[in-house]
Amino acid sequence: MMKRIEQLEAEISFEEPAINDELRRLIVEGQEVRAVKAARVAFGYSLVEAKQYINGLKENS
Repeated sequence: MMKRIEQLEAEISFEEPAINDELRRLIVEGQEVRAVKAARVAFGYSLVEAKQYINGLKENS
């Protein structure tokens, strides 16, 4: 089963949203609050969802 999942992952390409570059820049500059706000505007997230999104970007950078 894991082999099939790996095959499927190799076939699927996910494009990262263009705003992620801007969000990462804000995070690096220490402007996490602005990054959360930008994520809320861009994706229509709640405050909690946007914070989780930004935390995910921080962890995967």
